[in-house]
Amino acid sequence: MPSFTRLKVHILTVIGLSILACGLWVNLSPILVSGQEETPAERPTVSIIGRVTDTQGVPVHTAEILVYIDNEDEPAIRIVSHEDGAFVTELPRTPVVALRLQVSRPHFESYTQDFDADLLARLHDGVNVRLPDIMLKREITLGFWVATLVFAGILIVMAAEKLHNTTATFLGAAAILGFSHVGTLAFGEQAFIFTFEEAISYIDFEVILLVMSMMVVVGILENTGIFQWMAFMAYRLSRGRIGLLVVILLAITAMASALLDNVTTMLLIAPISLQIALALGINPLSLLLPEVFAANVGGLSTLIGTPTNILIGSFASMSFNDFLVNLTPGVILALVALNLYVQRYYRTEYSQVDQGISPPSMPGWKRTPRSRTRPSCARG
Repeated sequence: MPSFTRLKVHILTVIGLSILACGLWVNLSPILVSGQEETPAERPTVSIIGRVTDTQGVPVHTAEILVYIDNEDEPAIRIVSHEDGAFVTELPRTPVVALRLQVSRPHFESYTQDFDADLLARLHDGVNVRLPDIMLKREITLGFWVATLVFAGILIVMAAEKLHNTTATFLGAAAILGFSHVGTLAFGEQAFIFTFEEAISYIDFEVILLVMSMMVVVGILENTGIFQWMAFMAYRLSRGRIGLLVVILLAITAMASALLDNVTTMLLIAPISLQIALALGINPLSLLLPEVFAANVGGLSTLIGTPTNILIGSFASMSFNDFLVNLTPGVILALVALNLYVQRYYRTEYSQVDQGISPPSMPGWKRTPRSRTRPSCARG
């Protein structure tokens, strides 16, 4: 009997705990599911959806959107547009007497829209409102003229070689940032250009790191002398025939420029081309100028050929193969046309070159026609 009594007590305890657990679940399940109890004061919200663009249809990001309710002096909602220019504002579905939307951004004219009775009624009925694209017009401010003058001044300083290009560039950036900060305090928003944070966001670090890595590779290749060897082999393959030599040199320059920067390519190719031109007794410009053109043409075929291609590839998310497949046919045609033009333009200069290398000469030495007779010391 004692064991039966203990069993009965255990059974009753289990039943009681089960009933208690069920009661707790019934009372607490709404809170556990929703996260919090719904209060009668809460009401559903409605959304105002829109998009901000400029006059060319380009999305305008970081535009400030202010929403004024019932003619209040302070905005009830303050948000900014996203990268694609879109924005979404949420309003409580309550009766609203007046609603005003104001969009502003530096360097653009402000835009204001008052909601009419139809749009207010739709919002009150719980219908989301999709506004037409808001177009902001550009505004020419004091900051625009200051930035233009600084840019022109830096170009003049760089062209006159008064300062190193890097120093001049940093000087211009410092002048613009300084005026944007100090000028805003003195002249208001008309003097604003951009903030330091915005200036940092404009820097494409992928491009900088890629160019820096290329310079490391170029420094290594330069020490190997591979480009000088290729230029020497070009003369050896041509056997002194100037027409074939020019074709090979332009091909080497174009291929090197497709993998390196144009300026770097010319710095590596120019010295040996100058030596070949002096050895042949022709004007060095008849080789150097065509090579400059070939470097510019060949650099277009790859992503890393020119800094411009690097910027385009980074901005448009284009791969190395996209440039190679789409631009290589046009580059080949341009090189063929360049060769034909060079052979015709410098035909008089090239026609003075005999078969083989002329005797060593000094810069400024004027070539004389090679004698067809044997030297007197070799006779007899």
